[in-house]
Amino acid sequence: MANLCGVLLVATCLFGLIAASGQVKAADAPRVEFVVKFITAGGAATANGNAPLQTQVLLFAAAIAGSDIGEADVTWDGATNTTLPGSGCAGVPGRWTLAPLTIAAPDADTANAVASSISAALGNGTADSEWASTVGSLGGDPACLDPASSTAQVAGAASPPPPSPPPPSPPPPSPDDQPPPASAEPPPAPAPLDPSSPPADAPPPDAPSPPAPRPPPDQQPPSPRPKPPPRPPPRPPPKRKPPSPRPPRPPRRPKPRPPP
Repeated sequence: MANLCGVLLVATCLFGLIAASGQVKAADAPRVEFVVKFITAGGAATANGNAPLQTQVLLFAAAIAGSDIGEADVTWDGATNTTLPGSGCAGVPGRWTLAPLTIAAPDADTANAVASSISAALGNGTADSEWASTVGSLGGDPACLDPASSTAQVAGAASPPPPSPPPPSPPPPSPDDQPPPASAEPPPAPAPLDPSSPPADAPPPDAPSPPAPRPPPDQQPPSPRPKPPPRPPPRPPPKRKPPSPRPPRPPRRPKPRPPP
């Protein structure tokens, strides 16, 4: 009986996790992910008789998603036609394993509809028609996955981004800022000119003629340099006074001779 599957608990689909985990970014492609939690046991990964379990699970996901989803749009990471993802059916008996399965949807509305359909199908267990026609009843078959022993939850679903609010309209201009309305009456025509009167811009007859315009600085002739003032005549030399005559020297007195 080593090939028999260890079955545990009832399938539950937590579709409300979408709102709790937030929305997928708009740049991401619309998709639905549900993680299947199953018990490992001995045996080959087969379903619905001896059909490969991976192929049958992909067929089930494509069937439950509707005509907009094909088998090529469903991926089961890590699964092969002989083993399940993770430790698989050949792992340690009684060990929980998570198997992410992704469905690519063409748009956000389809992704949300697929998520609801998967929630209902896994909640019905083996009574679901799509499960019965693809995977089949696995209670005594050599496989370790069926709705009655798995916990599946929707991990993410794309949703359209909320529309951006329109830009606020500018406030209407206040009456103070508006220009005054244009007058409907045309401006008065100018009075006819008297032929005998001089034009308005003509100067009066006795007015002096305006000075001739000065040429620009680069065309003006150079102004002559002023002449230096004449030098004063040289002053005559000062007159010298004639020397006053000296008084005559007195005659020299002879020295007395000593007596012999």
